[in-house]
Amino acid sequence: MMIKRSSELADGTVSILSGRGEVHQTVFLDHNTSCQIVRLGAIVTIAPGKTTGFHIHHNDYEVCYVLSGTARATDDNEQVVL
Repeated sequence: MMIKRSSELADGTVSILSGRGEVHQTVFLDHNTSCQIVRLGAIVTIAPGKTTGFHIHHNDYEVCYVLSGTARATDDNEQVVL
């Protein structure tokens, strides 16, 4: 597995799964550089009022860190505040 150098990071503003607004995403691992172990490793910054679209992870995990403020997420059909 190889983590990219800062000069190689894919960095930009994207709309994720028809969410509300755009989010900033920096990809540091992807399926091309992780030997198929990790499908995606990214830092995603979501501004207040913006969202990612609803999505399901099959045989995958999603880790969320909230650095400031709060966020709402749906986990197993239950709304939780992070």
